[in-house]
Amino acid sequence: MGTGQDDKTYAQSMAADIYAMISTSREQGIDLSKGFHNQAFSNPTMSIRYLFFPKKELLSMGHFPADLTKQFKSSNILSIIESKGKAVSVNLLCALGKGFADIQSAEEIETNLRSKEVEGFASALKKILAQDFKDATEKATKTDA
Repeated sequence: MGTGQDDKTYAQSMAADIYAMISTSREQGIDLSKGFHNQAFSNPTMSIRYLFFPKKELLSMGHFPADLTKQFKSSNILSIIESKGKAVSVNLLCALGKGFADIQSAEEIETNLRSKEVEGFASALKKILAQDFKDATEKATKTDA
């Protein structure tokens, strides 16, 4: 990603955002023990979603490779980046040994962030945003011509 300090700042920012998603869901009365999702961004060509699910729920979905399911813990936070309706990046950002309802701070999230997965998410996000920007620029250029 960048320098060590940049990585730490990015991880802190991501942890704060994730904790805010958990806190907001808790305030809305969502049963955190059953899992939930958050669509952080969406436009006609791409979307970014976060899945917050316990291990049992993820295993019952059956859509994940065995090497990934071995890494699941009590509570898991995955990111999915989609482009034109297809998942281009799925990352297990965080796996915690406690329930979502028991998470009390962004620091707990940050401590459990998986740096390689966060790096993979950031790289995929940069790539897809660059492509989205390129596509929009080309479309605008054709429209102006």
